[in-house]
Amino acid sequence: MSQIFDRFSRIVRSVMNDPLKSSSRDHHEYEDSDMRDAWEELNSFLDGEAVPDAADPGRNIPEAVRKAYIRLGLKAGAPLSDAQKAYRELLYTYHPDRNSSPEAGRNTREILEAFRSIKAWQAGR
Repeated sequence: MSQIFDRFSRIVRSVMNDPLKSSSRDHHEYEDSDMRDAWEELNSFLDGEAVPDAADPGRNIPEAVRKAYIRLGLKAGAPLSDAQKAYRELLYTYHPDRNSSPEAGRNTREILEAFRSIKAWQAGR
């Protein structure tokens, strides 16, 4: 992500520093196409279509597992110990014996499924 953002911000700064001063039309077309490419690359990353850079621990995580991390309130790629801690805290909060909300049972099942998918994914790596 940082590489894409750095490239995009560098292009934006260059365009902003030289706002159409040159009379060469080719120069502006190059800037426009470069800006468009950077914008599309940034949008594709934000939409989840691009692979993050190697420094990102959340790379190559299936979408279902990524959603499970979100359900537990964790950053994708967090260690299993963090997932287990979040699972226990959420289970304590949403368990039907402790929570009289009608959604308590559904929340408990979702939390359990999320933890199971993270655990299975990390065991298979």
